[in-house]
Amino acid sequence: MINNIDRDDLLLLLIRRQENCTSWEEERLIDKILREDEDAREMAEDVRVTYENLAKTPQASTQARVQSFINMEIPRRVEERVARLPKRRRYLNYAAAALVAVATSAIALYFPFYEKHTPTVTHLKGVTLAMAGGDAVLLGANEDTIVANAATLHTNASMLYFTAKAGALNAGRDNTLTVPAGNMYSLTLADGSVVHLNSATILRFPFAFTGTKREVFVDGEAFFNVAPNANQPFVVHSKKKDVQVLGTSFNINTYNDQFMLSLISGKVAVTDVITQPVTAKGSVQLAPCQKAVLDPRTNHIEIEAVNGSSELSWLQGIYRFQQEPLSEVCKVAERLYGVTFKLESEELGKTTYTGILRKSDLDGFLKNLKINGKVAGYEQDWDGTVLLKGMKR
Repeated sequence: MINNIDRDDLLLLLIRRQENCTSWEEERLIDKILREDEDAREMAEDVRVTYENLAKTPQASTQARVQSFINMEIPRRVEERVARLPKRRRYLNYAAAALVAVATSAIALYFPFYEKHTPTVTHLKGVTLAMAGGDAVLLGANEDTIVANAATLHTNASMLYFTAKAGALNAGRDNTLTVPAGNMYSLTLADGSVVHLNSATILRFPFAFTGTKREVFVDGEAFFNVAPNANQPFVVHSKKKDVQVLGTSFNINTYNDQFMLSLISGKVAVTDVITQPVTAKGSVQLAPCQKAVLDPRTNHIEIEAVNGSSELSWLQGIYRFQQEPLSEVCKVAERLYGVTFKLESEELGKTTYTGILRKSDLDGFLKNLKINGKVAGYEQDWDGTVLLKGMKR
């Protein structure tokens, strides 16, 4: 037993978490156990290591990859040897053995997508590109040239550009670029358009625009500088609205299920579906220095003036706030710093904050909160979670 939960049950929960299958209640339970129990933390680390090893052999089948890892790391009869192993190695045995048992069973409750297990952004840290053919690569660590099936990739610490291979089967299919919290990244598309991606943002795009439109999908925040081509309009899809473009510069923000588009230059039309003409009822056309904001209550678009100093400052790694609720500021700070914030009370979240957040300066933000009397103090948990404590009244 670990913290009043059976070891096998905890192991299955940890595996489900790696596969993004856990519910909110299960996540809370896991976090509580990991905070309170060192053995549980070691088991969680071993599950993570096991997954990293599995991800290194992308061409093998699920069962073959798991079995090869077991053959390398674990004796055939785990039960006979586990008691004699050091505690950390023991948990690694449990983790790999459980992966084999689950992978070779049909219990979808525990592992519904395991047979589709290929290298994905789940198993790679940092900026990642999951390509249409199934391969995934880590970007941004060093300057590199990567030869893929559909394109040759050129990447460095801040940007990716590529050359599509003529006639490649997957050139027109969507690839997925994922920028995690705490990172920013830029991409040059096939037509020469440049996209700057904010943290916690996903962009889907092809290596070649083969249709009548140049289409991409964004979830998060991105600044587009679109190359003009009247014969092949540029379309940005989001969860809420679509943006039709000829050639322009604009910022789109879809964080937290919102929709806000700020036009810097050129001309765009915001529509519900791209089959609508730009003059259709319900579509909204913007002029430079205007922004379209979707009202979540009415689902109507409101037109406002762009405040460039605050809305585009993220491109320099800076966020400015004027009397914003601390709960909303912390959402931005989570994306910027790659940590999780927890507020001691709902009342603390209503406290207003005025100030600046700068990239790579989490300590400065926390110190300013305390100096300005917004919080009484803060604690950082073993997993990086920051707990903000309210002022005593």
